[in-house]
Amino acid sequence: MRYGTLVVFLFLLLRLWSKLNLFLCIALVAAFYLALRFLRAMKVQQFSLLQTVLREDCDAVKYTEIMERILSRSKQDTNFLNLCRIQGLCASGRFREASDALANVYIQRADLSLHLLYLQSSFDCCLALGDPEAARQSRQETARLMETSKPAQCPSVEKVLHAMDAGLALAERRWEDFYAQEEQVQSEAANQLQLVTSAFRMGKADLDTGNHDGAREHLEDVAAEGGTLWLVSEARRLLEELAPTRLPEA
Repeated sequence: MRYGTLVVFLFLLLRLWSKLNLFLCIALVAAFYLALRFLRAMKVQQFSLLQTVLREDCDAVKYTEIMERILSRSKQDTNFLNLCRIQGLCASGRFREASDALANVYIQRADLSLHLLYLQSSFDCCLALGDPEAARQSRQETARLMETSKPAQCPSVEKVLHAMDAGLALAERRWEDFYAQEEQVQSEAANQLQLVTSAFRMGKADLDTGNHDGAREHLEDVAAEGGTLWLVSEARRLLEELAPTRLPEA
């Protein structure tokens, strides 16, 4: 919308304040528009590469530091950068900081991807801080997005809903629902971060339901593949509790 308005304004300006013919004006405006799109694509590509630090390398500490540095130097797209930083804070286990930062983020409903990231971060914070009712409200708001989303966008919303349902089922100890939802989440996982997070939830559920062998397998995977995610320290703590008690030597 912003690009379209800018292009129309530039076209009218060229026609009113120059003696260029119509076709040359159109060519100049088209070139300007393509240049804007190219710069936009380059910017998106740069942030896609940065996302691999968190999503594939599971390095939450480095990702958060990078986003904080970019945010301190940038005066544009602060909502997007803030959400990226908040995502890193959540992955680092700094849920109180992330929750406080969410209060300063304004998300336009028209931007579905940012709105989903906002709701997912809000859900994770509420659940981690012991407020399942607030987490359920974030889930309900996410479900309402389905009503206004285009058909091509609905799968993205459904994936977030599946992850939220699994988190709520785990928090409320509804084991049958949890395992059914988590199986769906694992089948839809698109990156290493989602796989590690799912493995941690499975490990906790297995531990609570008495499946110690399954819990050990999942938690060991988290400890090995989780990079600097806060889940790694939690997984190691739970593994220590699972370690068999050694008998005193004779």
